[in-house]
Amino acid sequence: MLRLDHLILAVNDLETAIHDFTAQGFTVAPGGVHASGATHNALILLSDGTYIELMAPTGQMPKPDTTDYTFLFARGEGWAGMCLSSDDLPADADLIRNRGGNVSDISEGGRVRPDGVEMGWRAAWIDGQALPFIMQDLTDRTLRVSNSPTLITHANGATGIAEIFVTDSPWGVPTPLNRRFEAIFGAADERGVYALGDVTVWMTPPGGTHDAVTGVKLHGLTDSVGGHGAMMDPA
Repeated sequence: MLRLDHLILAVNDLETAIHDFTAQGFTVAPGGVHASGATHNALILLSDGTYIELMAPTGQMPKPDTTDYTFLFARGEGWAGMCLSSDDLPADADLIRNRGGNVSDISEGGRVRPDGVEMGWRAAWIDGQALPFIMQDLTDRTLRVSNSPTLITHANGATGIAEIFVTDSPWGVPTPLNRRFEAIFGAADERGVYALGDVTVWMTPPGGTHDAVTGVKLHGLTDSVGGHGAMMDPA
């Protein structure tokens, strides 16, 4: 079964982003350095179990034979990816392939928290893109995604991700986004909506130069917040 795990927000400088989103009422939890050494992160953890990952480059070259996320910064700051979680990644990858999806080989990744705790996961990409990709935890998920009441409580009231709006590149490169989504989720409803558990994913008309997340709505949020190329609105 696939569930929404998190959204990735690419930022140029992690400390600046932490400061900016904290000032807007989010509790931002420390993340760590990815196994490649080339990226690091901090997390806006939500009480529905999802989170928003603030990811930034470290300035280091990626280590060989590790998952390299630096391609996510090719278009600057902004929403850069959507991750789904799986309980059985090989089985879900086979199901997507049977629906016509182009799924990569499964690779392993991980990161080390600031307290030295190591965690690991495996991941697969569809059409080589991050919208979306799929991962399965190899260590306990709570090591990666804390459910501490202190960390999942936000002064601005945010409790979870309600809606995600995505748009397709007019050129459908490498394949149309709706075709990728149908391979992953099955057919959309008559509104162009894909159900992902309690999260609604809206497919908006093609536009721009690339497939992209164009908007996010959060449960509990009292006012719109944003910055670093991204906006979040009340649900």
